[in-house]
Amino acid sequence: MSVKSDGQLHPRLVKLVENPQLSETLDYVIREGRQVVGQWTPDATTDIMLRGPLITASHWSVVVTVFQTVK
Repeated sequence: MSVKSDGQLHPRLVKLVENPQLSETLDYVIREGRQVVGQWTPDATTDIMLRGPLITASHWSVVVTVFQTVK
């Protein structure tokens, strides 16, 4: 996974793999504030849910703060 910008300063979490046909096939918008990424379960409280043997319940989090230029 990697974080990229869509040109409009909206950060996104994207899937990156060696196979170029599969890269960027999953794309999650990361909203302003705190986002938690973790394992998918029926009762999960994470914002972005992933599946995989090495993904933990609360795998990582990111905080997005938007700063605006004052004229």
